[in-house]
Amino acid sequence: MAPLPAFRFPTEETKFPFANTGLDFFGPYYIEDKESKIEKHYGLIFTCLVTRAVHLETCPDLNTDTYLNAYRRFTCRRCQPILLYSDNEKTFVGASEELKKLVKALDKDKIYKALAAVKTTWKFNPPYGPHFGGVWVRLIQSAKRTLLIILGSKRLSFDIFETIMVEVEAILNSRPLTNVADQPENEEPLTPNHFLIQRPYSSLPPGNFGDQQLASFKNWKHVQQLMNHVWRRLIKEYLPTLLKRRKWTDNNQPPVKVGESGPSEVETSPVRDGEVRVAKVKTAYGSFVRPVAGLARVFSP
Repeated sequence: MAPLPAFRFPTEETKFPFANTGLDFFGPYYIEDKESKIEKHYGLIFTCLVTRAVHLETCPDLNTDTYLNAYRRFTCRRCQPILLYSDNEKTFVGASEELKKLVKALDKDKIYKALAAVKTTWKFNPPYGPHFGGVWVRLIQSAKRTLLIILGSKRLSFDIFETIMVEVEAILNSRPLTNVADQPENEEPLTPNHFLIQRPYSSLPPGNFGDQQLASFKNWKHVQQLMNHVWRRLIKEYLPTLLKRRKWTDNNQPPVKVGESGPSEVETSPVRDGEVRVAKVKTAYGSFVRPVAGLARVFSP
């Protein structure tokens, strides 16, 4: 098994949640409108590839315009990502082209040129390679399982469904990333909420909690110190657990070379660890990019 890719690690430029983000749709779910008509709605997940934080949106369809509205809601509440990863679904490819046009338009305007300097790079997984998106597919499974427990076979109104989606988001962001201590005096485990709201839980039970103290410069420095401590714990405690893949065996096969899968293989794309995971193949219908997991070596007798 290869080492973790670079986008799974925080850097000085990406040391904030959702700097590197993976996304995908899931569903559909059926809800009732005011006239008791059944409508389809889909979930859209954004997950931080470093902190594993989750942001969920509800979408009435899978159109590009619908996605762009959801993406705008996401960036307004979280941040503009530096890197976006997804599969090459038509919705995402169309949205990528629309965003490129927007950036070009902003570049031409002197007023908005500074905003256009903050660009998002969108990278797509190769076709027929769903395992490339395993980072967010795993969290989609967790979201769907939680929704199944809450919803069951019920059909609710959109307002209730949207609220439940936010509740699921809060549950996923409260899950522990590191080991849970067996002693109460030990340090609490890291959760995605530590990076989002600097505490393990997203909401408190209703009640009178008193007035909050106004933030001072000294408090600000204390918050920054706490956040630096959280990031250090992420690197020391959480990331090493991702490197333990006991169910995987060492790959003793050499990287695939051009022509090993037949004359149709015309180009390979090695990555930084020397492994080849994507190849370009030529067929009677044109050239296509495909994962090497779906190719077979051709051995000459």
